[in-house]
Amino acid sequence: LEYGCYNCLEQTGYNCTELSNGTSVCREPCGDGYLTRSEKCDDGNSVNNDGCSSQCQVEMGWTCTSVSLSRSVCHTTCGDRMTVTAAGEQCDGGDGCFQCRTLSGWYCSDPDPLTLLSTCSTTCGDQIVAGTETCDEVANTDNLDGCDRCSIRYGWYLRLNQYTVTDCGDGIVVPSARGA
Repeated sequence: LEYGCYNCLEQTGYNCTELSNGTSVCREPCGDGYLTRSEKCDDGNSVNNDGCSSQCQVEMGWTCTSVSLSRSVCHTTCGDRMTVTAAGEQCDGGDGCFQCRTLSGWYCSDPDPLTLLSTCSTTCGDQIVAGTETCDEVANTDNLDGCDRCSIRYGWYLRLNQYTVTDCGDGIVVPSARGA
């Protein structure tokens, strides 16, 4: 039994050519939508970055399913820590990422081309309190306003989402509250 030919008939998913000596040679064309023995996937096209490569191999970060001789269906898995931007993922797991979308106040790196891993972090000074930040101001040039490097200073607190302030009479003396 030669793969692709059975009882001298060409089988689905194979292209067979008869040679001058009367024998036939069969090949498995990638991208025809028929999954055959040498292919890991076949989604019916020869496009890369859709889960099944132009060489009919499953691409990193993707999972492809199919039954023998049927078109493969490929998808990514949110939460596997591999960011597949071609599938619309902005991030994949970790701090600052929820359902493969970057949370407000977080910024995620482009995924590493070899591992597809990306890291997310907050940016102090973007006016969005996120992660371990307890306050966040643009420029933060006043070190006596209660917010210092995105942390509320001792004796200060956040009130009504405004700049941090102290309460007169709370027994805590802070530098900018003196002499009032």
